[in-house]
Amino acid sequence: WVSEAIPYAVTSILPLSFFPLAGIISSDEVGLNYFKGITTLFVGSMMLAHAMEHVRLHRRLGLFVLSIVGSSIKWSMAGLMGVTAFLSMWINNSAATSIMIPAAIAIIDELENHQQGRQNLSIVDKLEDHQWSKENVAIESTSKTIFCSNYINNT
Repeated sequence: WVSEAIPYAVTSILPLSFFPLAGIISSDEVGLNYFKGITTLFVGSMMLAHAMEHVRLHRRLGLFVLSIVGSSIKWSMAGLMGVTAFLSMWINNSAATSIMIPAAIAIIDELENHQQGRQNLSIVDKLEDHQWSKENVAIESTSKTIFCSNYINNT
């Protein structure tokens, strides 16, 4: 457990099989300790959160919140709090949190992508402006050269 050689999920289930095999406690007693009401609720909520991540529902939920409240950080936080409060009406707070954390991470990723896109657009605009000014300088210098050569040839 300390070295993390075996994943935490596997380590946490090992007593379920090893205690009855070692004769420490019966499998019925171990099972009762593992599957009490609140524990089952936590496991179920974690499974639901994982399933939501697997089908990318957390991203859809995050984009839904962003579409309603906009890209302001304050309003995004308020939207997340509202959805979490709505979920907390029917499930406990820990389950609602385990469901909403992936949605919050999706919102943060989307806001970062939006910010990065805006920065990339401003860089492209600056490069285009620079390219346009270089073309103007080239056109102006060419026209001055033509004017000077025409002036010299005509005099």
